Amino acid sequence: MFNKVVEPDEALQHVRDGSVIAVSGFNMIATPAYLISKLYDRYLVSGHPKNLFIIAETCPGTPGKGLDLVGKKMIEGKDYDFLRGVLIPFYGWVPNIAKLVEENVIEGYNWPIGIVSHWFREVAAGRPGVLTKVGLGSMFDPRYGGGLVNSLAEERRTCRVDLITLGGEEYLMYRCPKPNVALIRGTTADEAGNISMEHEGALLNTLAIAQSAKACPEKGVTIAQVKRLARAGSICPRNVHVPAPLVDYVVVAPETLDFHGQTDSILYDPTISGEIMPPEKL
Repeated sequence: MFNKVVEPDEALQHVRDGSVIAVSGFNMIATPAYLISKLYDRYLVSGHPKNLFIIAETCPGTPGKGLDLVGKKMIEGKDYDFLRGVLIPFYGWVPNIAKLVEENVIEGYNWPIGIVSHWFREVAAGRPGVLTKVGLGSMFDPRYGGGLVNSLAEERRTCRVDLITLGGEEYLMYRCPKPNVALIRGTTADEAGNISMEHEGALLNTLAIAQSAKACPEKGVTIAQVKRLARAGSICPRNVHVPAPLVDYVVVAPETLDFHGQTDSILYDPTISGEIMPPEKL
């Protein structure tokens, strides 16, 4: 059986210049911070991959960690070729990325969290985007900004929201390029690439993100970060959250707060992952 467990560089060499990367994570919950960090380290050494576009369901980082750490290093090094843009529902926990967007260094887009979550599922199903009434009359409506955060976004429109009329009623169609890379996180991987998430604080859209990268017509690459390994076939099938056919490479991350903590400040607490309930105080 093919062993998908590899070192970070071996997995990340498959991320090409100009890739559209889907990233799981809610702040530091289930965020593949180790993969994000190693991807940027690879760029610093070789200059590649560059011109990446990140699509995240919420906000994959906290101040100084995850994606925000990449933004911090970009600003300090005054080297802005790594990222060309981001679609993030909430910029509050990634202030350095927000600064790059505010100063028009990279493209910035903003959609509702629920829309981005559904967008991954729509792409995974082979559909062109999310058709909904959500956002009509708001900042996401193209008549009032269309979720374009800065002038670079207005110029390039990598992600866009179109006003569509069906049956005499108005809808919004949210569109963005299909991901060709997915960076996801789980707790345990077996050698074949089956992923379980028993210690994670939330499941989020991890499965849909992997599916969106693997959807036709261009089947992309999925790289999973985990903290431990198991023998192939030994994870209970009911506990497999992302099945092996959706995963190309598995990377074991250090179990630290910077790279694989349950939250920004908690390394591991079984009550957070719902494994146990603490006893009532006597």
